[in-house]
Amino acid sequence: MGVTENMAHSRIFSPLQLEFYVDNEYKTMKFLEHWIEFIANGSGETQSQAGYYHRMEYPNDYKTYQTKITKFDRDYQYELEYTFYGLFPYDLVSTQVAYQSSDILKATCSFYYDRYVCGKFDSYSVHRGTSNNKEGTATETASGLPGRLEDNTTPLGRATEAAVGPYQSREDILGSIISEGRAL
Repeated sequence: MGVTENMAHSRIFSPLQLEFYVDNEYKTMKFLEHWIEFIANGSGETQSQAGYYHRMEYPNDYKTYQTKITKFDRDYQYELEYTFYGLFPYDLVSTQVAYQSSDILKATCSFYYDRYVCGKFDSYSVHRGTSNNKEGTATETASGLPGRLEDNTTPLGRATEAAVGPYQSREDILGSIISEGRAL
């Protein structure tokens, strides 16, 4: 027997478990129950009939394209955004209902997803340097322009030049964007 060597390969995403507050009309519970029921919905008959069977939907019909979850700090100064692609529920944990105390009812649901991205990817956050992404943070250069905006050999630089035309300084870029009301 030899030495076992671990090798890197594609990232493995573990299931996500989220807890939701349930309102007095149970809308949250109903939404999650119906979403799970839609995935393996059946024959179009009611579930109480003897001829009922399960029929699975296509993944494109029940997976979400993008689901964003934002985590805030207690003082709301900092936030972290996660974007999940291909998210869908697979298990709604049983909820104990008790009429003794006045606790808030919570529903816990487990989700699978294809992948996730941490940080914001909208152009406004990338330009401001608040995207929480290493690559998306704007860095100043000698001319005072954020690095990738100034470099027309990068996709962002070419897009900026196409949007505002040739520019010499930061004011050329920001002035034309602000005066026209466009987002970078």
